[in-house]
Amino acid sequence: KNQEIPSKIEFETKELEMDSNNGFLGKGSFGEVWKGKWKNEIIAIKKLIDEEAAINSQKEIEILR
Repeated sequence: KNQEIPSKIEFETKELEMDSNNGFLGKGSFGEVWKGKWKNEIIAIKKLIDEEAAINSQKEIEILR
């Protein structure tokens, strides 16, 4: 699927299903990335390490747009 990324997505964290058994995908400077599901779609979930990581991650997202 080649879909346009919406400018804003709102969700409740309880809607996310993280595969904590064998879904670890990697680790970066902002936190860990895990395989998960949201609304029956397979997604990557970035688990941030702290507030500074959240701010820097948001800046990274803005650059990628």
